[in-house]
Amino acid sequence: MKKLIIPFVFIGVLFSGAFFSGCYTDTVDALSTFDFQLPLIFHSTHFNKASPDTSVDFTNLNEYKEYRDNKERIQEAIVHQFNYWIDDIKLSGSIPMEVDHLGRKPPENDMQDSALYFHPERDNLEFEFIKFYLHFAKLKDGYMNEDTLDENLWEIDTTEKPYLLGAYYDVDVSDYYRQAHHIIEVSDEISAIISEAVKERPSFYIITEYSKTKDQDDDKRYFPYVGARYDMVIRFSVDL
Repeated sequence: MKKLIIPFVFIGVLFSGAFFSGCYTDTVDALSTFDFQLPLIFHSTHFNKASPDTSVDFTNLNEYKEYRDNKERIQEAIVHQFNYWIDDIKLSGSIPMEVDHLGRKPPENDMQDSALYFHPERDNLEFEFIKFYLHFAKLKDGYMNEDTLDENLWEIDTTEKPYLLGAYYDVDVSDYYRQAHHIIEVSDEISAIISEAVKERPSFYIITEYSKTKDQDDDKRYFPYVGARYDMVIRFSVDL
C-alpha cells in the first residue's frame, strides 16, 4: 500500500499546484483592474410637448469626476441598464399649475389662462411605445477641444447611426407615474458597440421617441407639460 500512496500524493500535489496557480492568476488579474458604476440621471422637462415626437438630451462624461480621474485607464465601458418613469404630465382640466415639480416656470408665452392643468384622465393615458436611442456627438466645425463641456459647441454626428438602448411598449402612465421599477437590461451586442465608442467618445445624446397615445385620433396631440426622468448606468473596468 505504501508504494501506491506516493504516486497519489504526487498527483495530488500536481493538481493542487495547478489549482492554486490558477487561483493566483485569477487573483492577480482581479487585482490589476477594478470596476465602478456611473449612474447618469436625466430630468427631461417639456412644455407643450407633442406626441408623436422626439426629445433630445445631451451629456458629456467629462462632467463627472469619476470619469475624468480614470478615463486614461479605462479598459471597458458597458451600458449596464436603463430605467424610466414619469414625474408629471398635464392635460387640459380644471386645476391650474404655474410651476413644474422642480419649481420652474414655463416660458412667458405659455402662461395662458388655460395652458397648464391637472386632469383625472391622466391615469387612463397610454402610449403605444417610448424608445430610447444613444447617438454620438461631434464638435461643430471650427472647434477642436474634445474636453469642452459647452453643449452649444456639440451637435449630433449624422455620419453615425443611433443605437437603440431600449424600448417600452404599452406604456400605461398610471404604472410609470413616479414608479422607478422599469429597468431594461441593454443587449450585449449594443453594449459592446457602445463600450468601444464611449472610451473615446464621451459626448453623446439620448433621443427619446414618443409614439401616439392609444386613443389619439389627430396627427399630433399636445400636452401642456411633461416631466420625466430616466437613469442610465455605465459600468467601467479600469487598469490599476
